[in-house]
Amino acid sequence: MTLLGIIAYMISSKSQKEEKVKPTISAAPSLENKELVAKALPKCRETLTKFLTAESITERAQLTISPEQTSLKMARFNTLNPQIKMDPTTFEIKGYGVPKLPVGQSVEYLLESSEGEIFDTVFIEEGDEWRLDWEHFARYSDYSWPLFLAGDGPEEGEFRLFARKRFVDAERNLSLVNIVFYEVAFGNAQEIGTASPDFQVSKDTRSGKLLDAAFALEQSGKRPFDSDLKSGDPQGYIRVRVKIRRIVENNTRRFELMNVIACHWYSTAESGIKIPD
Repeated sequence: MTLLGIIAYMISSKSQKEEKVKPTISAAPSLENKELVAKALPKCRETLTKFLTAESITERAQLTISPEQTSLKMARFNTLNPQIKMDPTTFEIKGYGVPKLPVGQSVEYLLESSEGEIFDTVFIEEGDEWRLDWEHFARYSDYSWPLFLAGDGPEEGEFRLFARKRFVDAERNLSLVNIVFYEVAFGNAQEIGTASPDFQVSKDTRSGKLLDAAFALEQSGKRPFDSDLKSGDPQGYIRVRVKIRRIVENNTRRFELMNVIACHWYSTAESGIKIPD
């Protein structure tokens, strides 16, 4: 039995939904990565099981990286989003990877529920524990993206979204790139949610260079931090963490891209992508 087969057996595999997009793993993960994934799996499974069955935010936060900070974000997040409730015994592992995150030894598993939902889980080794990167798992944003666009909530915030280039007429300014941001459905990355207005980003800025490098990486089939888990995201879309401000002038809303923090959803703010000078 292959390593992936062993992992799937340990998680208690269930039949998959044919209509769902099925992310794939790298065709040739290194022996070192295979060994790390196999070593980490029991602890990661234990962490996720405890997390999903915990009764309180405090209990859940203790199973994540940066628990004190995470606890505050969880409390705010849960006021706008239903609490995540899933049966961990129904998960089947669809893929795995080893991102080279700066925070420490890390593993990444793509899990499919019995309902066909796909969840991207990342665990960081801390001592003899493997802690969940909850912000990545929950696609944490400071506020609801649709409500923010509609004029509700704080004037600025950090959001985990999809980004896509919007191609415009050739006569437009070639020094700018048009970007549209989209909400991501939890459990189904193929379901694209609310779209933003166009943002024009200068290609000469750090944000413009980072976006350009991230789109090039996506086209090559690779991922930030050299993770050997292939993306199951829609083609032409990249993951981003962005800070955006809402401005109201003369009863008209407009939005300003303050910063592209990173082109991934991990908790670290490091880019994980080589940015051209």
